[in-house]
Amino acid sequence: MVSGKFYVFVGRYCVDNDMGKCSFQDTWLQLCDENGRKYDLWLKKSNTNEDKGFCILCNSSFSVVKGIQGVNQHVKTEKHKLLYRARFSSQQLKIIDHDDEVSNLSHST
Repeated sequence: MVSGKFYVFVGRYCVDNDMGKCSFQDTWLQLCDENGRKYDLWLKKSNTNEDKGFCILCNSSFSVVKGIQGVNQHVKTEKHKLLYRARFSSQQLKIIDHDDEVSNLSHST
């Protein structure tokens, strides 16, 4: 029992038997997206409500009363997709640039 509610965990996903509501689960932060990046790069628990997650990229909160499904729905929004691509594609370019510089340095000696 947690706060008078009974929670069942199926893998890392929360299924609440009390009116179908779920609260944010810290284990979600360790999940990886389709690109292999952990959710903790952009997701955190809302400071104001345990039934909400907060997207650092979008600077917005969203409901997680239906568990991980709420996170998955947020990921599909156009705003999140746009900001995700902008954030991680520029980071990837920096890594590529750095590797090219290292490669060029090793070839010039």
